[in-house]
Amino acid sequence: MPNDTPKTLCYAGTLFDSDKHLLIESLTLLKTRNSVHFPQTVLIGEHGVAESIRQQLSITVTGRLATLDEVYQQFFAADFALLPMRVSQANKARWPSKITDYWAAGLPVIATPVSDFEELFFKHNLGILANSDSVDAYSAALQTALEMPEAERTRLSKSARKFAETELDWEVLAKRLIKLYQKTIEDTKHRL
Repeated sequence: MPNDTPKTLCYAGTLFDSDKHLLIESLTLLKTRNSVHFPQTVLIGEHGVAESIRQQLSITVTGRLATLDEVYQQFFAADFALLPMRVSQANKARWPSKITDYWAAGLPVIATPVSDFEELFFKHNLGILANSDSVDAYSAALQTALEMPEAERTRLSKSARKFAETELDWEVLAKRLIKLYQKTIEDTKHRL
């Protein structure tokens, strides 16, 4: 059974215009067909969202926060993090750094299929992945998150935190890099 308490969604950092339009249009579509309580959305940073849209879609814009602690306070108050990104060659090839902070805070992420997300989200239960970057698909992903029972959201939160601690820890990454470097040297020696 879904929790009837309105959820809080959070986005931190720069939101490019095409991604901002995807988010606004997805929230608008969600509002027209929403059968659960409409979420509060918190945008950390300066995003140029008109006041009328903010009111209509329950969006709060914090402006630039002075410290990382203030950013994490917003994360800890949220239920899900947002990562609406248009699928492009550039976005397929990049790792959006904010996602690491989201997962470190234990926030499941509602994202579009960019970077390595298709593999990672399903393998590690890191959030809800839209099946495309369309407004309909991202809105459906938002709806899935909002209708999720709290126990399932908590499970995703624990998975996200565990992933950040075990897979994205600098020591773990450094050991993998050293191992790759050593393998490359050995492979090169054998070819000579």
